[in-house]
Amino acid sequence: MPAGPFFIRPDSTEPCEWKTSKMMFAFSSSHRRDTAAACESWLHIIPRGQFGIVQRVTRCSIRLAERLYCQALWLQSGDRDNQPGETFMMSGRIAFYMCAVAAVTGCALGRGTVDVSAPQGTNPTTGKYVRFDSVQDKRTFTVAPRSADMASLDPDEDSSDASKARAIGRKRNGYGKALGDVVLPEGKTVSGLVESALATGFQQAGYVVVTQGDPNFAAATPVTAQVIDFWAWFQPGFWSVTANHKSELQLSGNVGALQGSQTVKTRVNESKHAVDSDDWREIVEKGLAAITLQTKDLVSGK
Repeated sequence: MPAGPFFIRPDSTEPCEWKTSKMMFAFSSSHRRDTAAACESWLHIIPRGQFGIVQRVTRCSIRLAERLYCQALWLQSGDRDNQPGETFMMSGRIAFYMCAVAAVTGCALGRGTVDVSAPQGTNPTTGKYVRFDSVQDKRTFTVAPRSADMASLDPDEDSSDASKARAIGRKRNGYGKALGDVVLPEGKTVSGLVESALATGFQQAGYVVVTQGDPNFAAATPVTAQVIDFWAWFQPGFWSVTANHKSELQLSGNVGALQGSQTVKTRVNESKHAVDSDDWREIVEKGLAAITLQTKDLVSGK
């Protein structure tokens, strides 16, 4: 038999035997170790939230490939008692499973776009006027972050200020290795979402938020904000994945209980069984809702 590695079940310690009427093929434990190492090398790119699904698909593929290899050798030996068409049927099944693996793992590599909506409020009929003079993105991005909750961008992707303004998270595999970026679509920015969340908080506190062009804009009390932190990440666990989002904002103004400069911090999380674009959107929108609530309480003096 040619030297390994072969596609053999890495989760088994016993040799696999494929018996026919004329010959038997047995695969050694050393071949299994080689195969397990080869599988481990690419399993490192699988996000932990998808690991269980991919693991099951992979095991099915390995078992089918093992059977196909054995039968192919047997058919070459000249024994045609069994139906050779089964070999080609198994080839198709293997191709299907491996395509499924590639589709699941491929989505973790490279930049992904997630559309997020901020809370939208309405102005009360009466109240003091407030305007936002500026909401600046002052986040610090790390090239090689030591933990998943630190803002970063894939060095192989565009790392311009425009990309940073849209960045909301970074995909990672089950071992914590940083992979593709998660960014907002063109035309949306983190500072824009935060401004909407802040404005809704002021509106819920009873203030009328005006924008440029409003006749009361000049007379409105100015408020400024700096986004110090705004990031989403997923923390793998044994049975599930925890989606997290945190933010830190520096608010400045003299409105209600907000006097001078004060800090707004939020942290939200949610347990998930798997991770997809909807989960990224949900956790970020949950974080924005927390900003709105904290802002309302701050201005109201709660």
